[in-house]
Amino acid sequence: MRYVYTVRPTAEGGLITKAHAVEQQHFSPFNVKGGSFKMQAEKEMELLGVTDTAGVVTVGQMESRGNLVYKFVDSEANIPILMQNLDDPVAKAVEMIKHLAQANIYQIDSATTEDTIKLYQLLRVIPVDELEVMWKQLAGNEEYRRWFLDMIVEVNDARILKFLEVRFQARDVSATEAWQTLLLAFNHLQATPELVEMAKPFLTLPFSKSNIYLWHTVVLAYGSLVYKHCAYYTPCPVPAVQPLLNMAMEALRMGNETDMVLALKALGNAGHPGSIKTIMRFIPGVAATPVELPPRVLSAAVQAMRLIAARDPRSVQDITMSVFLQKDLPAEIRMLAFMVLFKTKPSMAMVFTVTSHLMEEKDFHVVSFSVSHMRSIAKSSTPDNHFLSTACNVALKTLAPKFGHLSYHYSKSMRLDWFNDNFLIGTAADVFMLRSAANIFPTEIMMKGEFHSIGKILQLLELGIRAEGIKQLFGTHIPGFKGDLSFSDFQAIFNVLQNWKTLPRDKPVLSVYSRAAGQEWFFADIERFFLEYVIKAVSPTAGKESPVWSMMENLQKGISWHQTKPFLIFETRYFQATTLGLPLEISKYYETVNGITVNAKSAVNPPVTENLGQLLTSEISVETDGFIGYTKDFWVFYGINTELFQCASELKMKWPISIQWKLAAKINAPEKTFQADFPPCNKEFELFSLKSNVYAVSRNIEEPALAKMTPMMPTGANDETVQNSEPTPITTANNWHPRTQKCIENNIYGISLCVESDLDRVFYHEEYPLYYLMGYTHLAVKFVPARAIQVVDKIHIEVDAGSSKQSTSARQLLQTLQRLSQ
Repeated sequence: MRYVYTVRPTAEGGLITKAHAVEQQHFSPFNVKGGSFKMQAEKEMELLGVTDTAGVVTVGQMESRGNLVYKFVDSEANIPILMQNLDDPVAKAVEMIKHLAQANIYQIDSATTEDTIKLYQLLRVIPVDELEVMWKQLAGNEEYRRWFLDMIVEVNDARILKFLEVRFQARDVSATEAWQTLLLAFNHLQATPELVEMAKPFLTLPFSKSNIYLWHTVVLAYGSLVYKHCAYYTPCPVPAVQPLLNMAMEALRMGNETDMVLALKALGNAGHPGSIKTIMRFIPGVAATPVELPPRVLSAAVQAMRLIAARDPRSVQDITMSVFLQKDLPAEIRMLAFMVLFKTKPSMAMVFTVTSHLMEEKDFHVVSFSVSHMRSIAKSSTPDNHFLSTACNVALKTLAPKFGHLSYHYSKSMRLDWFNDNFLIGTAADVFMLRSAANIFPTEIMMKGEFHSIGKILQLLELGIRAEGIKQLFGTHIPGFKGDLSFSDFQAIFNVLQNWKTLPRDKPVLSVYSRAAGQEWFFADIERFFLEYVIKAVSPTAGKESPVWSMMENLQKGISWHQTKPFLIFETRYFQATTLGLPLEISKYYETVNGITVNAKSAVNPPVTENLGQLLTSEISVETDGFIGYTKDFWVFYGINTELFQCASELKMKWPISIQWKLAAKINAPEKTFQADFPPCNKEFELFSLKSNVYAVSRNIEEPALAKMTPMMPTGANDETVQNSEPTPITTANNWHPRTQKCIENNIYGISLCVESDLDRVFYHEEYPLYYLMGYTHLAVKFVPARAIQVVDKIHIEVDAGSSKQSTSARQLLQTLQRLSQ
């Protein structure tokens, strides 16, 4: 900012006759000097005359009047990447839902996916009573109903909560529709105190508890909403998390293990510092009144502090250090405490304290996991581990002489990451395998990924498996298991699995969970009764009561199944005030439309009449066709965005993936043969493509259909020279326009796989990474018909696993493959 004032002396004092303001803002997603987006605003005011001087002249010291305060209007409906007339939004929204549903009925139409953003904008200006009218119009059609429920989640204010509450009370949505809609609605909701209070009734509605997975989603999603709420309100009010605290204490009082795990997982999502005292009641050694709890609950309690570690690291360090030092606890609980401890980014002194205790540790699983975890951090190149990696390096030098070469049979932590300091981007992947000396099977296996960009860390998908019952089944060793992965080893494992009926009915055999963006959104327990149900359903003696039988009958009649899922992955907006009073906005939108279609029909000869075992003596034929794929759209907007006009730079990117199939298969169970027939490639179709460009955009609400989008790097631009206002050397533009096409052709089947690329860049400085993105980009992978040796009616594949009448040597097989390749 630069302000220049022209002051003229008068008898009463100085008089400002002219004021000139110049503001420059620079934005670059990269760590380089130069080559950034720039915004310049100028404002000039000049005194033309003085007509009234009757005001009282202020004398004495100057009085502070405060600072300039910029007020931003509510911009939820003012989406920066488009501009449309918002009159009569209900009719337009209904028509657009019908159009999108019909256009994507079999496969994804990439030309229509951008209309989902227009639909979001229309829905955000519709009142709640009109949303009810739309629901009544669209609920009768399965396709329209699904699209409406998937799109309404982006109405991220009180209207979506009122709409969902009516649905829950009326029970006019299925449990599957309810948990899918509520999950996205809560995670995309504005985290204001009023909306958090409005979300609490969902924890008490009877419909929420009508389905186990719906109930899990309601509780976990409410915890995620509290986490967002705490990110904007510091200190975070305790009443927001109080329902979850009450739920945890009630479960502990009743001794209900399932409810304890659910409440602790929800508290882990909330990450509220005020929940530490409640979590401590579940952890031995730190609880005021210790209770004996199973390892499954202890694991949930320790992991519940994973997000609190960033908000109250001192308290979490004290608790996790205490848990880690309790040698009478299960090894996996101590290792989880070690993981959470290092999420707090401990000081070098605390790392050395942990190191001194490890030197005296007797459990090699705990030592192996701790050392491997510190080794992963020591090798890390991501900025969040910059200081901690130094401390871990020093600690490893102390531990290396004693624990430098531990076997891979022990618990391990593995991490792969990279980070580019110039581009400010990086990725990381972690794998944790927790074991104990009492069991040969791992207790817990966790995998997660991270993406680093411009100082932000995006937690990607995380998966975890806890083998509660399986580890008891296998015990400390497997009788007859040698470890050479021979047939006898697999037979030994199979013999152990046959004893699954000895597992307790009230304990889960296997537990799985998934987290996205650090928030747990799904977990399930697989219990013994479920295994019994599956084994009974697929048993050869199962008859018409089996669900497999009904599936087989439906398949013989012919099935057609289609699912489409639009999803706004993220919407991030940043506003900056300017001297002109116009808001400068930096926004990113990432939208995807996923789709799958399956058509199938089967025949069984001879038909099955008594039990599923007859399939082993029948010939089964299946004809199927379908589609699976998605189209992702990504925008980055930098510029001025108001209700009346938009003027900015805009990156627009689109990449669809389309996989289509059509085949006829035949399985002859008695003869152990399999045959599949595929149609020949008669027309060109794209498997994958990516297209992007950067535009200078200008939109006006008076004429939204006449928006201007001019490529910032014009195609085929002539060489030109540019001279800056400063005395710098003249630079010449670099034109870079590589265009390639490479194909792999197969003349036997008459098909070619082609890869195309077309890039168009014009830039002046090679060291500026931003110039490599600004320009036209097109990449594609496609299948193209090719000239075949002879006419191809179909592509036939046959596999014979039965007894061969004539033995074939390896040499004969290689000679046959060589002739085919020629």
